[in-house]
Amino acid sequence: MFNLVTGKKKEFNTIIARSGAGKTALAFLLVKRYFMPSLIIDSYGQFNGQSMTFNEFLELSTNADFLKDFYENKRAYVIKSSQKESNHVFSTLMNSKRFKKMLIFVDEIDMYIGKDRINNSHPFYEFVNRGRHKEFYLITTSRNTANIPKQLIAQTDNFYFSDLIENGALKFVDETFKSMNIIGLIKELEQYQFLKVLVNDKKVQKFHTKMEFLDLFSGQKQIKNKGVTKG
Repeated sequence: MFNLVTGKKKEFNTIIARSGAGKTALAFLLVKRYFMPSLIIDSYGQFNGQSMTFNEFLELSTNADFLKDFYENKRAYVIKSSQKESNHVFSTLMNSKRFKKMLIFVDEIDMYIGKDRINNSHPFYEFVNRGRHKEFYLITTSRNTANIPKQLIAQTDNFYFSDLIENGALKFVDETFKSMNIIGLIKELEQYQFLKVLVNDKKVQKFHTKMEFLDLFSGQKQIKNKGVTKG
């Protein structure tokens, strides 16, 4: 039986697909399925709804009632944040005692952390290496396999692939999952169809995001996160 979310704790998820393949929509589905306090780091205006800057969220989080509501009611907030703020965001998440046991979603992670991904100087690397100690969950998307930080690749629990046709992307998959022979499965994927690779279990699952959306919003499994919609 296919489950979009496995129930395992502190999972890191990496979604890789070309633009227009539905990777941001899939990430949104994962946020809803995990149903936990979440920050959606949106630097490209992909989401509408309850949004604020990271500094506004920090100020609000000093209020005990706001923080209690965030955690107990599993709120999901869209954080409008530019690349130049990314150091501040990840450094604060790792160093502040207020933040733990939450999900962080970053759209286009390689572009969000920028050129610092080259020299490993960005606080995101500390987040990847030590974030599980604070019980963080992570979802990232990327369209270019060459720019994904190697530390993130090494720490990812679940990969999601769709619409990969460039030789570089296919080579990345082949080298990363040598024993699983999944290139053929990826080439067979239809539009909005993804292949999920469970790294530790060495399993693959194929699914269609459209069916997952219908299931989520059919009324049978409505999840009431506060004001987050796909733009």
